[in-house]
Amino acid sequence: MRGTILSDDGTNYVVFSQFYLPYEGDDLTSNVITVELPVKTAEFANTQDTHTLVILYSLAVDAQRRGINPARVAPFLSVAKNLIADIEGRSGQLSDDLANIKEAVETAEAKILAGDNEIDSPQ
Repeated sequence: MRGTILSDDGTNYVVFSQFYLPYEGDDLTSNVITVELPVKTAEFANTQDTHTLVILYSLAVDAQRRGINPARVAPFLSVAKNLIADIEGRSGQLSDDLANIKEAVETAEAKILAGDNEIDSPQ
């Protein structure tokens, strides 16, 4: 995980967080989730939940890759779905990367419930 805080005017700040996810393959750029959030008291919950969401998803992907029992991965995905709903409810929409994670979490959960142990990376 890496983060940068920037401001164009010295008053309004934005944090850019980059998460490097545990996917296999040579193209490391496809393994990066970037989230941009304003640094404001009102955004603290979204910032915290967004970071937790990406970490939970990363743990689920890594557990699946390592062959961990899907029943042990499912709680990570369940909490991730709840966080997505919270973020979406507070902000009204998800950034592109978070929308992709939402889709990947829903797909992964459906696959696990159907007995398929594969978790796909977000597109």
